[in-house]
Amino acid sequence: MVVVEPEPDRVGYLLRRLEEGLEQGITLVMAKAVIGLLGAGTSPPEIERVGVSFGTRYREAGWGAGLTVLSAMANVLAHLDPADRALALVHGLALVSRDTRGRPPRFPLLGLGGVLPGKRLGAWYRRFVEARSADDAERTLASAIADPLVAQTASASRSEEQGSWRYPHDLAAMIATATAALPQRLAEGARNDTFDHAGGVAKLGWSVLAEDPTEVVSAIDDAIIAGATAEELGRAVAYGAALRITRFHTQNDHGDWDQVHHAFTAANALHQALVRAPTPELVRGVYHGALRIYLDRFLNIPAARLPVASPTGEATDLTNLGDCWDHEGQVNDAATIVYRYLRGGGDPARVISSLGHALLTEDAEFHWFQIYEAAVRQFEAWPAGSEEGALILAGAARFLAAHTPTRRELSLVVNIATRLRRGEALFEDS
Repeated sequence: MVVVEPEPDRVGYLLRRLEEGLEQGITLVMAKAVIGLLGAGTSPPEIERVGVSFGTRYREAGWGAGLTVLSAMANVLAHLDPADRALALVHGLALVSRDTRGRPPRFPLLGLGGVLPGKRLGAWYRRFVEARSADDAERTLASAIADPLVAQTASASRSEEQGSWRYPHDLAAMIATATAALPQRLAEGARNDTFDHAGGVAKLGWSVLAEDPTEVVSAIDDAIIAGATAEELGRAVAYGAALRITRFHTQNDHGDWDQVHHAFTAANALHQALVRAPTPELVRGVYHGALRIYLDRFLNIPAARLPVASPTGEATDLTNLGDCWDHEGQVNDAATIVYRYLRGGGDPARVISSLGHALLTEDAEFHWFQIYEAAVRQFEAWPAGSEEGALILAGAARFLAAHTPTRRELSLVVNIATRLRRGEALFEDS
């Protein structure tokens, strides 16, 4: 006879098992722990904290792709179908485990000590990042807060150092000129209120797609002088980047999806930062983001046709959306289904959860999670029922359809963990 006594601290036991799964890289152990913790009433943020703590502690290089995916899924967890939430967390945790496997741990550096003025710390931090001195930058930042992003920031290459930013147009020089005059333009904008806050943001987003970079910079300059807010500037640039995806022609090389992806997710990150801290230093990023989008113009030549509403104006059924993930080449079909459903008055929550289910069912790569999270965040930034929001989600649907189907192994592992928890026989059909 075997007597199995229940764990006195079930949640503590499952948290330890989750750590063991992360250490050993065993997805099934992570999946069983996550499902058990959610079933025991543990909040998702507590599970996420385990992954973030593990990922920052056991990766000397600092923040990695796994932590980005875990954070992205945490941001959109409430939008997902409840049955998909455990799967979303496991996706992020599995990537955190992969990022840390075989890597040395991280030993945080101490701060500089003493009380130093914020302006001086800010100046030092920028100088050390410019000089690619990660340790000095981290010590400076540690004087204010502890952060694992320093190594990545200090070691990153600059787009402005690439030849495409210098020829045939000197985009870096355009940015330098525009940012030098930015304080004056912001001061003018603070005195004006002539910007069209209703339709001007979308118009500026389309202006970002101009064929001439000087027109792009001028459009941003004019918007700032007219009194556009930092949030509106960031949202316009993110919308322009989203349109690159929605208008990405399938005749392009498949790898070029990554090009438009980078511009969109970077623009979304800038927009989110501008919402939190609308400072002049961050507003400079609007010029950088807009000219980064300009460089992708050839990926919209020819531009894919934008989806149009159904002839009757009614919402289409989302039932056929699943077929777009099961068969290759359904890029435009997926966009049309999503767009017509939304423009016909369909429930956006259904679209977002359906796209999330498609993402999580596949063996998704790092970029997919970023695209989905950015699309959801940008959709929410526009008024309900807007044309802009529908085009953004249609673009996300196009991206997913271009990369599916996959072998869908991880979702199978989570399904096995769920059935084991229920006591089902795995050899029987679910």
